[in-house]
Amino acid sequence: IMPTSEFVSTSAEDPTRKIRGTRNPSPVNIDEVNHTVARVSCSLTANSEEKDCDQEHSPLIYDNSYHSKNGSTVRTIWALINSVAWLVVLGAGVLVCALLIPFIGLTKAQRLTWRIACIYFRICLWASSVSYTVVGLENLDPNGNYFFACNHQSDYDIPLIFAVVPFWLISIAKSSIALIPIFGWAVALGGTIFIQRSNHKKAVSSLDDGCKALRKRPRSVLLFPEGTRSEDGEVKQFKKGGLLLAIQSGLAVVPVAICGPRRVMGRALGWRPMAAAHCTVVLGRPVATAGLSYDDRDAFCAALQAEVARLKAEFEAGGGPAAGG
Repeated sequence: IMPTSEFVSTSAEDPTRKIRGTRNPSPVNIDEVNHTVARVSCSLTANSEEKDCDQEHSPLIYDNSYHSKNGSTVRTIWALINSVAWLVVLGAGVLVCALLIPFIGLTKAQRLTWRIACIYFRICLWASSVSYTVVGLENLDPNGNYFFACNHQSDYDIPLIFAVVPFWLISIAKSSIALIPIFGWAVALGGTIFIQRSNHKKAVSSLDDGCKALRKRPRSVLLFPEGTRSEDGEVKQFKKGGLLLAIQSGLAVVPVAICGPRRVMGRALGWRPMAAAHCTVVLGRPVATAGLSYDDRDAFCAALQAEVARLKAEFEAGGGPAAGG
């Protein structure tokens, strides 16, 4: 965890640059979120009538002409070689962690696995020529635990979150991921909460088990409430499962807008050369779940979806850091 007064911004121009700021970790409630969303939505609508967005020159908004000019087959091959090679190398480290559980305990083994995952994802971003910046870390308590509710539009969303979020992080994922050799085993050892989507009863049971695990070993949780990648980059309707776990656990939820990763691989299926890109992860103010119940789940999901969309739209519109609300 980083010191209380410091957060880091990494960019292609200056990867060692540190930005200092004052943290304000106080969570907001749903009413404040709804008020901010309504106010900023009106402002964005007015601005859009006055100014058209030039997509070709925007570092955040995807368009085909950018990819045709900047995609590189060599970069793609280099990224694939590194992702596979380092998966094998660091996967061996995960295997060592598993073997050490009887000696160091499950908690330390899972924490080491998380650190290995962070290293792996940063290597993947480096090999793909993806630079990144994080905005809004000053909103979080470095000693706290949160649910991070992110928009999902690219395979690079997970690497970006693990690279920029300085919290011990686990994720909520579909159960089939655990079956992937090496990667799935590492994900499972890291403490991932697996959900069997096709069976509602088992899915509910998995959420209950996850809540008990979080109470026993407090950690932060990464989730993508949309459930799948957005084809057009717009924030889609949030599903309630993972956010219901946040309500049950009592942890605040951080709305997260990931901006720019669609420029790396684009939106077409199949082979597509990767393009170098700069991405920005915008962390909003934590939304408190204390006092919420099962009956509040629909309103809670809608408020978070609107806040993530607000953060993304405001940042892409050029309004600067949007995390302050």
